[in-house]
Amino acid sequence: MPQKFKYTSDLHGHSIYSDGKCSPSEIVDIVVQNKIDIIALTDHNNTLGLKEFEDKINSTNNIIGISGIEVSTEFGHIIFLFENANDAIEFAKNIDKDGKNKLANVINSSKKFSKYIIIPHPEVPFIGSFSYESIEDYKNNYPKEWNMTGIEALNGESLIMPTFMLKKHNELSKINTKQGWNRKLFGNSDYHSKNSIGVGVTDLESSFEINTAKDFIENIKNGTNGKITTKKRLSKYQIAYEYAGLIKNVIVKA
Repeated sequence: MPQKFKYTSDLHGHSIYSDGKCSPSEIVDIVVQNKIDIIALTDHNNTLGLKEFEDKINSTNNIIGISGIEVSTEFGHIIFLFENANDAIEFAKNIDKDGKNKLANVINSSKKFSKYIIIPHPEVPFIGSFSYESIEDYKNNYPKEWNMTGIEALNGESLIMPTFMLKKHNELSKINTKQGWNRKLFGNSDYHSKNSIGVGVTDLESSFEINTAKDFIENIKNGTNGKITTKKRLSKYQIAYEYAGLIKNVIVKA
């Protein structure tokens, strides 16, 4: 039986360079403590923290860093993950840091880069989310990009919201099948503080070893070499305490 390599990833989060509370270096230190294998930095509309992030990753053994950015558009936020920091920084030159970005322009600017795209927290109110209708439009208008797009089905930041506010978001798995989207579904923490890093994670099972961001991007983009399973590390009630910094992470399957 072929060997399977297993990795835990958290592909959505923010540093002091947008609305987070930790420096990129602090984020990597916490990731090591939490035994997360793959971590992305996706600050809002900028890549100012990626040089520090990359330097810290390179000085740390057995952690893979993914350089990314979460872009605000008229339809909601959208995450771009790149094979290296230079590509992310070059892409960000065309991004309005005030968040006044047209999705069509953002997609056009991304075309020359190898990347993977994640639509975060769809149908979660108040935090810049795509609606299901907007996702359908995205699928129809950008078929090439659609083939390299996943959807965030678990957002750690939103799990502290009242259940009724997440009703539509919690239907995502069914909608993904019903609409024929069949996208990979991810769990991410959307971390903003040290206590939220790793609250939402994705388990990746690969038939080959992942050593670089490029390996990771190619794996999830091609979709033929592994499977992705979404899980969360804390129950909904534990998360409230976790954000308050009162308990440590424990693994609880979704």
